[in-house]
Amino acid sequence: MSVIGGQKFVFNRELLVKFLPFLLAQGMFTIASSYGLVLNGGWHLKVYEHFLLIFGSYFFGTGFSVAVSAFIVRYYNIGVEALERRILKDVLLLGVVALVLGVYLLSTGVADYLTYPLANGLGFKSGIGYIEPGREGAILWYGLLIVGGTIIAYFVADHIMYKKYKKHGLLETIAVVAFISGILGARLWSCLVLEFDYYSKNVGEIFKIWEGGLAVQGGIFLGAAVTVPFILLHKKELNVRHVMDVVLPCIIIAQAIGRWGNFFNREVYGQIVSADVMKIFPKIIVNNMYIDGNYHLPLFFIESVIDLAGFFVLRYAIGRGLKKYIGLGDIGAAYVIWYGLTRVALEPLREGFTLGSHEDGYGYLQSWIIAFVMIGIGILLIIGFHLYDAWRKKKGLPPKTLETI
Repeated sequence: MSVIGGQKFVFNRELLVKFLPFLLAQGMFTIASSYGLVLNGGWHLKVYEHFLLIFGSYFFGTGFSVAVSAFIVRYYNIGVEALERRILKDVLLLGVVALVLGVYLLSTGVADYLTYPLANGLGFKSGIGYIEPGREGAILWYGLLIVGGTIIAYFVADHIMYKKYKKHGLLETIAVVAFISGILGARLWSCLVLEFDYYSKNVGEIFKIWEGGLAVQGGIFLGAAVTVPFILLHKKELNVRHVMDVVLPCIIIAQAIGRWGNFFNREVYGQIVSADVMKIFPKIIVNNMYIDGNYHLPLFFIESVIDLAGFFVLRYAIGRGLKKYIGLGDIGAAYVIWYGLTRVALEPLREGFTLGSHEDGYGYLQSWIIAFVMIGIGILLIIGFHLYDAWRKKKGLPPKTLETI
């Protein structure tokens, strides 16, 4: 027996005995599945690669199942007490760590036996493989990762809203409106801002969204322009600044996951680098970034890591660490600044980035300039929110806090 947060926790050996067979069975299933791929491909793994495959498969399978189970039980309060939810939070984090570690070990073990470029989708004619944009109808991993990341971001945001309002589903219609307007804005920005010369002469190509071409900046702008009025008009029980603080840091999770779609499509990579520089990245990334006889800096990976770090900075370092000094909307505005800073830092590293106006990389310059604008918008939002709250205080009105919503 141990004490957690002043409460007694009794070790439930019977429950552990029931749970261990499930973990072992799940791990054996993923190991067997991985070796099925090895046998099908006729791969002759080295001894250390067998170890990577076995442990990677086990951690991946058990980590995934444990993380999903702990998330559902904890965040949707399926008959668990407060102390149990706290324990489940730690279990969830351990599951995520095991999942990531499993993916790394497993991919490293088989990286040298895979065919590159890696499969990026399921073609309706050719099956699973690498499919050039526009070659045929296909389901691309890029789209699946974007949708999957959006779903994960929604559930995280939904839970955060539940902690305030004690009700799930408050963001359902908002999520639909934001997702549709965000995708539309991302597509229009990519076509009419970054690649205007081409799409102005081929207007019909704009609708072929399955061929790729989405710009996050456009998604943010149009998504905000549509979603904010929607909340003000149709979700008056919610405070739009609170929704910003909850939703925008979660969107960055979707961005982090979606960037892996760029990995499979061989997009969002940087300039040519040496093999020594690439040694710091996982082997499967190194191999897939070997393009036209050269290694390219995997900017998608760097941005994905920055995005994940951004969630924790916004949600915890700022949201909790600076709780006494920030007001409603500041975390959401900080997201805009964080994204702008990310683009300012990474855009000049893109392959083809140029200050000219006739090169393929000119669109990256436009994104770079817009990134500075986004930083400015984020700063102005924070200033505006605090000036508005100061005005309310001067008028004797209650300050805008969660307690007064």
